[in-house]
Amino acid sequence: MKSILLSLMTGLAFVLATSAAQAGGGSKPNSTIILRNDTGSRIAVIVDPSTAITNLIGSGDVTLTSSQLNRFRAAGGRIVNDGATTAFAVKTGTHVVSIAEVNTNTGALSTVNQFNVTTQKGKTVQLTATGDGSGGVTLEQKSP
Repeated sequence: MKSILLSLMTGLAFVLATSAAQAGGGSKPNSTIILRNDTGSRIAVIVDPSTAITNLIGSGDVTLTSSQLNRFRAAGGRIVNDGATTAFAVKTGTHVVSIAEVNTNTGALSTVNQFNVTTQKGKTVQLTATGDGSGGVTLEQKSP
């Protein structure tokens, strides 16, 4: 009886250890970036864009095809309507937020602006995007 109980406990410990390893352990995001769009138009925003996405959008003033806009979205990019808010779950540290006004009918992007944002563990950083008057976007940080 004692060996059966010990075998069951060992098996359970193995199953739990395997489950934790498959779940990714402690790699879950622990900070949030919340962005509110007050530009008066739609914006395209992405946090920590990959090299491929950076090359895709360049410095802006480009027209993206619907396929390219879909690649942008698949990489974590979001199209945010005026007055809307979106949240990005991120790890603690410094992040690059790339943002531009976008015409989703034509795919035209204004100048892409990049901003560095630093997050702290368990904290939320609130950003507000506003138009800069020349077709670009500026960000204002509202909290830590």
